[in-house]
Amino acid sequence: MGGILDEPPSPLEDDAAVSVDILLARTHSPGNLGSAARACKAFGAGLLLLDPRADAAHEDARAFASGAEDLLDTAPRLSSWDEAEKGASALLALSSLRGRTVRGLPPAWTWASARRAALQGRVVIALGLERSGLTTGEVRRAAGRLAIPTRPGFPVLNLAQAVASALALLAAGGAAPPSRR
Repeated sequence: MGGILDEPPSPLEDDAAVSVDILLARTHSPGNLGSAARACKAFGAGLLLLDPRADAAHEDARAFASGAEDLLDTAPRLSSWDEAEKGASALLALSSLRGRTVRGLPPAWTWASARRAALQGRVVIALGLERSGLTTGEVRRAAGRLAIPTRPGFPVLNLAQAVASALALLAAGGAAPPSRR
């Protein structure tokens, strides 16, 4: 009998036509920065840092990166949202929205539609601060919204967990494993 998925998703870099970068906005924790870099490298995604508060040279960032230090060293440091959007076919906000209304926000995208967009051009998936996520203004600037299918009563993950989950969903083309409640 097979597992949850018949075939495990392949890392994104194995599909040369898929182009995705993870944008971390104002990351505070060096450990989260390193862990997110590790997740990006595991899936073949790029890493962009928008106004990072954490130092990529911090010993915790290096330790948590565990093999992805090169990604930390070469990740572009951006100072504006405009820089993040430059050259991207779509910039998508990853947000649980935690109590915010969707009125005035860009449309929700599926993971399958995000993967299709990444096959046509470079897609940037943006994540915000560890405690509060992206601001409403930042979500409004995105072409669309993505969400990880979590339990509605507790829709939040650690930043690096969210990066890894997003990249796994993107690699799987949106086919999330069935819930085990």
